Amino acid sequence: MNLTHMQDESSWLPLKREDSTFFLKLMQQSSEGLRNMILSYLTFYNLGNKDLEDIYDLTFLSAIQNIEKLRASPNPVGWLYRAARFHISHLRRAENRLVRFPDLHAPLSTEENFDLSLSEILPNNLKADDVQLLTLRYTYRLSIRDIAEQLSLSEDSVKQRLKRLRDRLRKGLSDDS
Repeated sequence: MNLTHMQDESSWLPLKREDSTFFLKLMQQSSEGLRNMILSYLTFYNLGNKDLEDIYDLTFLSAIQNIEKLRASPNPVGWLYRAARFHISHLRRAENRLVRFPDLHAPLSTEENFDLSLSEILPNNLKADDVQLLTLRYTYRLSIRDIAEQLSLSEDSVKQRLKRLRDRLRKGLSDDS
């Protein structure tokens, strides 16, 4: 965050003058140490530093939103550090909920050592997104909710796409017989 830009109070959320002065002093006092602490936590948890700025900004946004609590706190810098750790733990939980999948077109092995990929079973006219959706649902047995979260779609969209895919597959199978 650029501190000279922060002094332009017209670009802030509505804060009282004494709150904005308090906030600027707190930022100047804790900015570098807070950034280093966030970076060390992100490194320790193998989250990478791509989220450093986001966590940093979220921490100071939390401070602005809770400015009365922050002013009443006996240790406002400690409050900022706790807020940063909260946002880091939230990021860790979000990262852990994401399922990392192998290549969806790689051969699947069964107990009989029979190599078969899902793309070999499905018709050739399916898009890669459709194969991915079917794989998440029927190979990895994810719930609609988990699929929606993984693919950044709404649950209704996932349900609708799955229904259309099943209908297309049924129609394709009945035409072949």
